[in-house]
Amino acid sequence: MSHVYVLGAGASREYVGRLGRPFFLDFDFFKTVEIVDDAWPKPGLPIHYDGSRWSSERLKRALLDGLGRPLNEIGLEAAFTFVEKNRPKLLDDFTRCIELAIFVHLGNLQSRDALSTHLAFVRALRSGDTIVTFNYDPLIESALMIGSPEDIRWNPDRGYAIEFERVLEGFEQTVATGARPVPNVTVLKLHGSMNWMAPVGAWPARPHCLRVFSMKDGIPDLRGIGFKIWTDPVTHQRLRPVFVPPRELKDYDVFGLRPVWDAAESKLRQASGLTVIGYSFPETDRAAVDLLANEANHLRDSTEVTFVTKHDRKTKHENDAATRFLTIFPNAVVCDDGFAGYVANVSSD
Repeated sequence: MSHVYVLGAGASREYVGRLGRPFFLDFDFFKTVEIVDDAWPKPGLPIHYDGSRWSSERLKRALLDGLGRPLNEIGLEAAFTFVEKNRPKLLDDFTRCIELAIFVHLGNLQSRDALSTHLAFVRALRSGDTIVTFNYDPLIESALMIGSPEDIRWNPDRGYAIEFERVLEGFEQTVATGARPVPNVTVLKLHGSMNWMAPVGAWPARPHCLRVFSMKDGIPDLRGIGFKIWTDPVTHQRLRPVFVPPRELKDYDVFGLRPVWDAAESKLRQASGLTVIGYSFPETDRAAVDLLANEANHLRDSTEVTFVTKHDRKTKHENDAATRFLTIFPNAVVCDDGFAGYVANVSSD
């Protein structure tokens, strides 16, 4: 019997890295953007897809002029939708901004403490479990790499249920060789990932290469991978991350993510239990809501279903998410202590 865990942005919220504040959500994305331009170690950084220096100024000016209100009052999805409809030439500026905002939060993990909740979570996994996530960041994979118990096997080149042409490993970006163990836990990233790469000129495109983070002092080394534009050592093409932008209408097929969605459907149909953590069920994610409602329909009346949220002023939209979830799974248990509280309760059982 296997359990499926679904991770939304609220799960990443528990990570507090180099900025000393929680990972951004849709509503506070632009608080991170405020520091993205100057957060890098050398002048001339960060780099844009064409090799020039990237700056947020054109993007911020377009949003301020077009929407007429402060950036901190504009959510990520609303801002991206505005740019896509009204200033499409700035879409590359915006996708690069999202990447940099994620990596400025990640920085170098520096210690396991920043991942304490994720590490406690992976220690509770069992063979055959599946993690379905809508998050672009590599936090759950980092936890699996450094904190899995002995009976849990996961590796990035075989653990995503997606085939890559090449696996690029290490800070110097070499092509990885050698077989890795067959995983007994799967990570399905339905919106793509910061370490799935495709040629800049082909984007939007399916993932061509996988970047595997090297290890430093027993933790994933994330230095540099955000502000640089990487080059495929075989084709010499510039690469950029493959992720589905936060637009109202999301196209998963153009990014080659259909195999990942198919795998999620299969795992949900076979699941004996379901736990959804920090996912707000936005109306624009209709495909994701339908995925849970249709493929996990056999769990509709089950008590082996849990919804994990956090009831506070800053995430009040998640209160409504719990209500929406209960219309699909009326017997679900609702844990309103957030990801960290849920993990603490599971660990103490």
